[in-house]
Amino acid sequence: MEPELAATATPEGEGASGSPPGASEALPTLHRGGQISRYLLLERVGAGGMGLVWSAYDPELDRKLAIKLLRPRESSCVGSPEARARLLREAQAMARLSHPNVIAVHDVGEHHGQVFVAMEYVEGGTLDDWRRQAARPWRAIIERFAQAGRGLAAAHGAGLVHRDFKPDNVLLGDDGRARVTDFGLARSLDGEPDPLTPTDESEPGRPRADTFEDVEYSSSSGLRSALTRTGVMLGTPAYMAPEQFDAPTQAAARVDARSDQFSFCVALWEALYDQRPFTGHSLRELGEAVRAGDIVAPPAEAHVPGFLEQALRRGLSVDPERRWPDMESLVAELERDPAQGRRRWLAAGGLVACLVGVLSLAPLLGPRPQPEAAPLCPRAVQQLEGVWGQGHRRVLEAAYEPAEARELAEVLDRYAEDWLDMHADACGDTHLRGEQSERMLDRRMQCLDERKRRLAASVELLTDTAARPTLDEAALIVGELPSVARCGDPDYVDSQLPLPDDPAAAEEVLAIRDEIAVARTLLDAKHGSEATKIFEAARPRAAALEQRPLLAQIDAELAVATLEGSSESSSSCEQLERALFELVETGQDELAARAAIKLVLFRSWRRAMSIEEIESWLALVEAWHERSKAPPIERARAQLAAAQAYHLSGEREGGQARTMAALELLGVDADFGGLGDLSLGEANVAAAALNMLGVWHYHHGEYRAMLEALEQLDHLQRIYPIRNKAQRLLVVNNTATTKFNLGEWGETQAGYANMRRLLTGDRSIDDFDSAYLLTNFVELWLAQAQVLGDDPRDLDEQLIADMLRILGVANDASHDAVEEGLVLAALFYMRRGELERAHELLAHSPMAELERREDLGSARPMLAHAELALHERDPTQALAIFELAERRALANGPAEQPIVGLARTGQAQALLELRRPAQADERLDAAMASWDGLWAEHDPYGHPWATLTLDLMVARSTRQPQRQAELRERAAAIRARLRRELEGGGSPSAAPRAR
Repeated sequence: MEPELAATATPEGEGASGSPPGASEALPTLHRGGQISRYLLLERVGAGGMGLVWSAYDPELDRKLAIKLLRPRESSCVGSPEARARLLREAQAMARLSHPNVIAVHDVGEHHGQVFVAMEYVEGGTLDDWRRQAARPWRAIIERFAQAGRGLAAAHGAGLVHRDFKPDNVLLGDDGRARVTDFGLARSLDGEPDPLTPTDESEPGRPRADTFEDVEYSSSSGLRSALTRTGVMLGTPAYMAPEQFDAPTQAAARVDARSDQFSFCVALWEALYDQRPFTGHSLRELGEAVRAGDIVAPPAEAHVPGFLEQALRRGLSVDPERRWPDMESLVAELERDPAQGRRRWLAAGGLVACLVGVLSLAPLLGPRPQPEAAPLCPRAVQQLEGVWGQGHRRVLEAAYEPAEARELAEVLDRYAEDWLDMHADACGDTHLRGEQSERMLDRRMQCLDERKRRLAASVELLTDTAARPTLDEAALIVGELPSVARCGDPDYVDSQLPLPDDPAAAEEVLAIRDEIAVARTLLDAKHGSEATKIFEAARPRAAALEQRPLLAQIDAELAVATLEGSSESSSSCEQLERALFELVETGQDELAARAAIKLVLFRSWRRAMSIEEIESWLALVEAWHERSKAPPIERARAQLAAAQAYHLSGEREGGQARTMAALELLGVDADFGGLGDLSLGEANVAAAALNMLGVWHYHHGEYRAMLEALEQLDHLQRIYPIRNKAQRLLVVNNTATTKFNLGEWGETQAGYANMRRLLTGDRSIDDFDSAYLLTNFVELWLAQAQVLGDDPRDLDEQLIADMLRILGVANDASHDAVEEGLVLAALFYMRRGELERAHELLAHSPMAELERREDLGSARPMLAHAELALHERDPTQALAIFELAERRALANGPAEQPIVGLARTGQAQALLELRRPAQADERLDAAMASWDGLWAEHDPYGHPWATLTLDLMVARSTRQPQRQAELRERAAAIRARLRRELEGGGSPSAAPRAR
């Protein structure tokens, strides 16, 4: 943050309106590296009506400070010895004043006839900045203004009046300490005449016309700006006392410490009520309101104790004699909270009354049966009132299907019960069993408060009727609720950050934590942009509190939220990494581990992290988990993130081991036993692990093993039915895709058709999900038409239009579904003979770019380019592309075995057109070997795509009638079987056995 040294300073580079006339002539030219006395100038940090401010270096004391070169007040005495002497005396008086709440002046002197002041350099902002950054609790406001008040009192004690006190003239350092600054308008209390004040007088009791209108402002901010015309009045109108609006000679006589008190009360009133006590549309109107004592009543909704308003009204009295006798008295009144004293008195009084009652009634009543004593540690049901209850349950029942609402309510019921049990257990361990200290009880209660905060935020989001979460979002929200059981772990609760000792700071920290809980819940539901806004608003408040651990947490969460809600990633990843190590330095290892996991995932997804880097980060994560004694679910998340990172980096072997390790940490064995014993949060992680395992098998061509993993995932979803459409669609899509590669197109069609129905009107599915599903459907549809010999002109163009529309909404050329969808649309138009349209679509995925790709992306787009070359009678180009596609598919592994078969068939077709039959026959045999490898487990008919190869082989067997007949019969049998499957949705393969 750029240090602010004076409220009258204006940023460098401001136009002429930012400085008074003649400023450039009144001050000597300064430059970086120049010198004032012994001080070396570093950077110009401000300029204004009072002068220039530079950061500087003191070589003698080896410290950084600020240099203010004062501009003489403009009058006939500008630059006169009397003026300089007066400024020097005022600066020297400041230098003699030493107080923690007053800016420290280290040295004063002259430079080329102008007075300079060397003062403390403060990193931070102003009190006004702090107030405007966020809504502040009244106690926090009083705390900071009380510091400023003590600074004013110290100045008054040294014989100085500020004459321009306002929130902009109070610096709030990064250390949280307020310092009153910019005493450029200060004057002594000794009554010495000011040589800069003119001697002409206006009519007594009447303001001069130029006092209200013939004035100039140091900036364009109107009544909040300091008046700089010398000899009229000095100060900032919005905060000036009535006597400061008088004629100059009268004001000079009447302005004293009580005027500063008035300005202080205006500023504090504004901070507490978010409005000033006096209003006016012009300087004249404002002056009249101030002089009349016409105070605007505070807003009715303000939550500020009445004693504060009474104290401020006294300080705002028009008559200085009716104000507080001094600043010390005012500050003491502001810091006196009658409510605290009243609570203590009531507690003591109640105890005395009880004792008196017992003593006076005992002789009369004698022995009597005693009622059963209330339990010392009852279940704290009242603490969850308004957090989760019957009203919330009814909202869920109205928003979701009965079974869905029941499942959600049961999860929340269990969480609330666990919380109540842990609350009673924590109380009992101290007050009943004597097993833990009061301090440990406080820490456990703080942990429970955090869980209650998250529960409240989750219920609030779930019952938000304006923007009801989808069922899948609801599952994430309740599944990510933090563990209540950890509040019973002494090591864990002892490692959590305590609240500040200061009550106001603690209140503000709790308020910020409430907001973080809401944002964290939104982030769990994948609402990154909404969470970002909350974190951004909370950050300056945490910074103002100097709560470094809290600030580190917000910075990390903010970076994650930004990454979740935006495609701009590089700067956010860097921010996340910085925040991550700040978490470690502040002792928040578990949060650091979660941040590191996110970092690995984001960078891996963008191919921006090597295997070595992944290993290094995961080693750190494991160390942080070990040190923080992280629960199994956190360790499982880390293993799963590692598996995903390995997969994205092409190292799939390591990915499978990490995936199995994640399941093992959750208590799931190699045969998938234990899936029914998971919590909802653990089930969420297990579902992702099973899907990851299926993807691993898919890329290894182990399709049966993949179907087994997907079957287990489907089984898990039936046990925990809250996870609905999105996960259900994932299972159906991946199963259908696997069946497609296996050639079981009847089941593939049924799966994709089911997905298309589920997609209709469902806002829980984002554009990219829709794009993936529709491209898969279109691929099957085109493949069926090609194999069965359907007329391309009879195909439904509306399906292609739907796909392109969704891809247009997604509109991310780097997304796999976008590239694949454009290629499929090109194939559609190519087979209809519309080659120009096909060219337009393939232009988005040029062949040269496909050849240059280093990430071994799918070879499928290359097939479209090769087929287009065949349509355009360019077999040489087609052959080259088909050969490249085969090499790429083989490099990609078994998952692209169907592409290998298609590429080899295409090569044979190109070779035949080039009149190279022997080579064509060799390629056809190789293609059939590919199809037989995919179809080894089924009847002898073969893979549907084998018909394309068989058709070419039939054409090549004219001199071998017997072989030609066999080949033709086999192709016909495959097509007949495919038609039966498509009509009945069946498959010749037996369904995998359910566990």
